[in-house]
Formats: sequence, structure tokens, C-alpha cells
Amino acid sequence: MLAWATAPGAAAQEAPPATTRLLIHAGTLIDGRAEVPRREVTIVVEGERIADVVPGYRPAAAGETVLDLRQLMVLPGLIDLHVHFGMQLSPGSYIDQFTLNPADIALQAASHARTTLRAGFTTVRNLGDSYNVSVSLRDAIRRGLVEAPASSRPARAWPRRAATPIRPTAARTRSRAIRGRRKAS
Repeated sequence: MLAWATAPGAAAQEAPPATTRLLIHAGTLIDGRAEVPRREVTIVVEGERIADVVPGYRPAAAGETVLDLRQLMVLPGLIDLHVHFGMQLSPGSYIDQFTLNPADIALQAASHARTTLRAGFTTVRNLGDSYNVSVSLRDAIRRGLVEAPASSRPARAWPRRAATPIRPTAARTRSRAIRGRRKAS
């Protein structure tokens, strides 16, 4: 639906509980339609859909809730088409594949998904992992058990093959060398 970004130094606000109608008072709105950002608008949300965007800050009627983002910028949710929630590059990520069990990886994936959502990504495509974690995570997101971006159909989990190293750096180096020879000819 929407993602909101905090202004420098401002604290992020939690989304209010679902109501019949939500009014978002946005200081700046980037909607992807106008050539310039719109200032001081009210976004009217009914259920999970944007019903209207009106100029100014409309006062709330009975049964409506206001989310005050007047000091912030609101933009459509971002989409990331290449994520692996079950893993993250870090100094300890190599050893993690040998020391973490499937439950650890699943909990780590839920944490990474929540962090991704809070960064403004509302839709992702998870491209695979170990132990079918992405399938379970997708199903938990759909059931509302995990706070995370909407996840498209995950790729099948890749089998773990410790004896089959993948070396993209070496392949990239070879292709650069081949391109260099072609240019010299």
C-alpha cells in the first residue's frame, strides 16, 4: 500500500490499528503520477485501498483515524525483486550455514523481512533459500503471523551442496579477460 519515510532525526511511527477509514496527513506525497511532489495532502484509505487523495489536511469524521505524517514524506511502497531473507552477508555469514539450524534460519528470515518492510519495501520476490524457509515465511506473512512485505511465489529451496562451490567472481574475471582479448583483435 504505502510506505512512509522519516525525516532526518524524526522517529518512525507505527501504523495505527485497522479502522474503517484512515486519513493520512502527509507533508509531502510522491505518488508517481505528478511531475513534482504534492505538499500538504490527505490520503484517504478504506480497508487496504487508497480511496482518495485530497488537498489540505481534512479533519477526521466519526469513526475515522488520523495518522499524522505532516513532517514526513509518503511514497508508494517499493518493490525488491531479488531477496534472500534466509541469509545476509556479514562477517559470520559463512559459518552460519554450518552452525544454524532450520529454526534459527526461519527466525532470522522473519527478522530480515520485518527490516525490509520498515525500510519501505512492501513487495518482494524471495529467490530461494535452505529448508524451504521462504515458503513457510510467505505463508506466515499471508496469515498475518509475521510483519513483512508481501512475498510473491518463492523459488524452490536450493539443495545444500557443500562440495559444489559457486564462484561468480572467477566467472566474471574470465568473461572480462575474454572481452579484453576481443577488443585487442
